[in-house]
This record gives sequence, structure tokens and C-alpha cells, in this order.
Amino acid sequence: MDIPFETVQYVQQLDVKATHARGVELFNLLAEAGGVKGKHAIQFYVDVRNSNLANAQQITAFCMFCRAKVPSTGSYKLVNHLITCALCPQQIRQGFKSIREETGKKRAQKRDIKDMAEQEAALMNQERSVEQALLKQQGIRQGFKTSAARSADLAIADFFYANAIPFFAASCEQTSPFRVMVQAIQNAPLGYIPPNHLKLANELLDESYNRMLKQIEARDADGALKEKFGATYMSDGWDSCDALPLINSAFVTANDGGMFWRSVNTSSKTKSAEYCAMLMIQDIYSFGPTNVILVVTDTCNTMAKAWAIVESEFPWISVLPCQPHVISLLMKDIGKVTDVVTTINDEATIVQWFSNHQFPLAKLRSIVKEKLGKAKELIKAGCH
Repeated sequence: MDIPFETVQYVQQLDVKATHARGVELFNLLAEAGGVKGKHAIQFYVDVRNSNLANAQQITAFCMFCRAKVPSTGSYKLVNHLITCALCPQQIRQGFKSIREETGKKRAQKRDIKDMAEQEAALMNQERSVEQALLKQQGIRQGFKTSAARSADLAIADFFYANAIPFFAASCEQTSPFRVMVQAIQNAPLGYIPPNHLKLANELLDESYNRMLKQIEARDADGALKEKFGATYMSDGWDSCDALPLINSAFVTANDGGMFWRSVNTSSKTKSAEYCAMLMIQDIYSFGPTNVILVVTDTCNTMAKAWAIVESEFPWISVLPCQPHVISLLMKDIGKVTDVVTTINDEATIVQWFSNHQFPLAKLRSIVKEKLGKAKELIKAGCH
């Protein structure tokens, strides 16, 4: 379903008919000049610029039809946006969709050929290993295996230590990503070279994303759960690792664990009720408005005004505040009560005194461990 122009604020500023005409004319010229390809998708974007990140191959571009910002390291995300853009002309959407389907078939054929070759190589390596093992004495073979296994353990440990990876990432569960990775490396052909940072940040990232997206879509492949139970839309503000102000959104259907929808960088934007409501309306139209029955956000005044805008656009959708957020606000209000503030301040004084006196703190720790059977530490409470 296309987004109604009267409901999306920024669309009113565009000359939609002229933009559509330019896009269709460009598409036809490309088709006549030798055929439209995935790499041509960038020509349907404006204000293309290189990213400031370390990866110089990443660019950001803005869709000429809806002005959506699309970061990409290749043509995949650019094509994907044109296919799903509600304001993109049907001819262009269908053309790039056909290209995507044809490319998918070719990649699948290449993967099948590659998988067969790797399986044959793995079988040959296994047979060679068995033949070599039979030529060695049991004691020598066991000594080599023990030494090699120890070297592998130390190499894995060094990798974890050097990159500050949490130890629990090395899960013992056979289905854990760590175990699956190790088993895949063990089954790889002799001389296998792991991917470098460029491969991890580009083609493997896209392939992993596509595979995960297919797994998510398989939860409700025919849309029966959406139709029966409806979906809940959630939106909340967040700060990225590099201090960018983001607005994230997700959909949950029948307690399926949820599906992340998108993250919008709101730098230089005024997060007014109208702006936040516009983002919600865009997401709901993209997901399918008849599939959404509930919207959940925090309870600030801006969101309360945005609720009214969303409910006027979709009368059948209800809006609720985030319950954990409500509890957090309640605890903050409790923390303002005079008796509670006094208790917290007294507790802070005691904790600070023990923290500044090493001998009493050591004595307290020994008594606690003796009484409770395990170590416990003092924690300073907060009233904010």
C-alpha cells in the first residue's frame, strides 16, 4: 500500500509527478542502452557521499523519490530500498525486483557448485588424514594431537584476551555460534584461510543479513499469524556507540521474539511529535497497516502528542505506554519521598565510610563471607 501524500509531511515538499517522470525516463534510457543492472541503482539516488567511517567504501545516498537515507557498501541495499520504497514508481520497483531474483538464482547456483567442491575436498582431506594416521605409532600420534590441541587452545585464548571478548562467548552448547564456528573450521578444506576484515564488513555481512532475514520471515511465511493475532509496533530513542541519536523500531507478532525494523539517525533533526509520528506512520505503512493493532512507546509529552497523530491516521490501532518505563518513572517518584531520600543518604554515608577505611572493609568482608558462605560487596544506592 502506497503512503498517502497528505499524511507524510516531507512528501508535500516534493514535486512528486516530476520526480516520477525523471525516474521512469532514466530507467527507460538504461534499458535501451543495454539493460538495467543492479549497479545502476545508485543513479536513482541524490546527494551521494562517502562515509566518514574507517571503511572508505561505504557511502550514504538519499532516495530521489522519498528522500530516505540509505547507507551501503554496494548495490544490494540501494536496490532493496527501491524495491520496497512506497513512493518509487511501479515500473522501477518491478524492474529491480526482477534483477534481484535473477541475481539470487545465479548466486544459488554458484553456492551449490562451491559447496560440492568443498565437500569433495573435505572428504579427500579426511581420507588423507586417515592414511597418514595409520602410518604413525599410537604414542607419537597421541603426543602430536595433545600438543596441537594445546596450541589451538592457547591461540583461541589469546584471541579472546587481545580483543576483550567475554569468556561466556565460548559456550559449551553445540548449537552456540562459537561451537558452530569451530566445527565449520574443522570441516573446511586443508589450507583454508579465514576471511579478513574487508570480507567480514561487506559480502559476508550482507549474506548473513539475508540469511537471518529469511529465518525471520519463515516464522510467518504465509502471514497467518499477523492476520490472526495482529502485530505490535514499538519505537524508542537510543544512542549509538559513536553518540549518534537514533530512533529504533521493531514489530512483534504472537510473541515471536520480535523483528527489528529500522534505525533512523536523527542528528540535526528536531524530534517533535510530528516528526516522530511521521516515522511511525512510515514504518506501519511499510509493514502493512492492517497487520498492526498496537503501538508501544515511552510516556514523554512528545510521544503523547504523537499518539494522537498516529491514532487519527489509523483509528483501529491502540496506543500503550511501555510498562518497564512506567515502573522506572514510579521508582524515580518514590526516590523523591523524604523518608526514602533520608534512608538512601544514610546508606551512602555508611558505604562511603567503609570504602575509605581498608581495615574495617576487610573485616566486614570476612564476617559476611563467614555468615553467608560467599562474598558480598557494598553497593551505593542512587535516588535518581
